[in-house]
Amino acid sequence: PFQLEYRTATTPPSIHPTHAELIEIIEGSCTLITGGKLVGAKPAAPGAMTAGGTAIEGGSPRKVAKGDYILVPANTPHQYTEVNGLIMMTLHMPVAGK
Repeated sequence: PFQLEYRTATTPPSIHPTHAELIEIIEGSCTLITGGKLVGAKPAAPGAMTAGGTAIEGGSPRKVAKGDYILVPANTPHQYTEVNGLIMMTLHMPVAGK
């Protein structure tokens, strides 16, 4: 299902081991860091689709803003920084066999 999400500050880095995430930026902007290695990774709780960490090492930052679409593949670390009134529509899509 689609989710409408609001961000007002930097988020902790996270990863979705079994789901890809499609993101549409509805309003605002941020720097989205993707890829690299999730530092201080903590496994997802049973039944949860998100695992967290303390940092991303070697990720690629990119500016995203209203109208942008981003696909974050399953098992890809990602984090929102330099957040400016961010409103997103997200869709989590299970990966076959996971």
